[in-house]
Amino acid sequence: MRRALALLLVLGLLAGACTGAEDPPQPSAELEADAPEEDLASAESEESEEPAVEEPASPTDDLRIVELEVDGSGEVVVDVAADEVSLLFVARGQGPDDEVFVDAIIAPDGTLVDAPLELQPSNVGDTAVLLPLFDADPLQPGEWTFVVDSDAGLESAQAVLKRGPLASDQVVDVTFHVASFAFADASQAEREELAIVYRNAGDTILGAHGLAVGDLAFVDADPAVTEAFADIELPSSGNDAAQRELCGSLDTGDGPSRRLAFAIVDRVVDPDDTEGETEGNAAGLPGATILPGLSTSCVLMIADGSRDVTDLAATVWHEAGHLMGLPHTTEAEGDAFDTFDDTPECVAEAFDGSLGDGADGFVDAEECPDGDNLMFHDTDALAISEQQAFVLRHHPLFHPVP
Repeated sequence: MRRALALLLVLGLLAGACTGAEDPPQPSAELEADAPEEDLASAESEESEEPAVEEPASPTDDLRIVELEVDGSGEVVVDVAADEVSLLFVARGQGPDDEVFVDAIIAPDGTLVDAPLELQPSNVGDTAVLLPLFDADPLQPGEWTFVVDSDAGLESAQAVLKRGPLASDQVVDVTFHVASFAFADASQAEREELAIVYRNAGDTILGAHGLAVGDLAFVDADPAVTEAFADIELPSSGNDAAQRELCGSLDTGDGPSRRLAFAIVDRVVDPDDTEGETEGNAAGLPGATILPGLSTSCVLMIADGSRDVTDLAATVWHEAGHLMGLPHTTEAEGDAFDTFDDTPECVAEAFDGSLGDGADGFVDAEECPDGDNLMFHDTDALAISEQQAFVLRHHPLFHPVP
């Protein structure tokens, strides 16, 4: 019934979709042409005596954060200005366990935009959508309509809009929150060594695309957080309530945070799979980042697994890619793929067992043409395509070099 009502709503919206946005009013100024010369000279002298003090740039100067109207109709409208080039839409449910659905996205010209919903049509607690995903489809100015539903209705919705033109060089700042007994006693020298390893890996991935790692810091989590989450349960069946609670506990309460957040724990416990090991996990695809009070906002990584933390650099950035909107290029079974046209597909029928070792129902990096891409389902590769870099470049976590 919920889906049927949503479909009727979408059809109604399409019938009356807005085809553009009004141009914003232009500021006006008047110049008195007949002002006496001595008055002008006096004014210039006074101005020269008190030079203007340039305010330091704010870390969010290129962002516009908007609280959106939520009226129970299921429609949330975002008015995009002509100079805005990307949009992170965030919707929150009434409770931490409410599933939030984005049923449809309607562009200002009335077209349905489906690609983001193929990544993540819903999430629990809060959910996010990032636009645009392709350089061939830039963000249209005007009114975007999101058709959203939740178990108990929405609590709120926000938009984080990034202004253009984008800087040619951008960085992402990173905080590793240490909620691990195994890593808590690491010396400052060991932390600095790990920071170098992770920074170098990030710069290897990003550097070819005008992107880089900015500030990178390790912060000890509150002892109560470490006690509660050092061994965190994350069933492969999908109930990630513990991770969402952990992500929420990292919120400083200081307002918008333009930092990519990691939580270092000891182990991820999967009651559905006692033999496997989860080295990292992103809370969303994309996650609901930037704004305070969000739960699908961080990446998990482990410090007490079979591999040393210094060997997890590819895992760290792979999961960060998910949080910022990058899906797997190819899934493990070789039957699902991303929608970028510059990442190859590893179709199981063609590649599973292609090295002569027999098909096993899974495709791996050695036998796949996209096995050298960071976002392949299981790889330690440190490279992304230009289309993948386009998504990261437009994500609001990336900002101009200070």
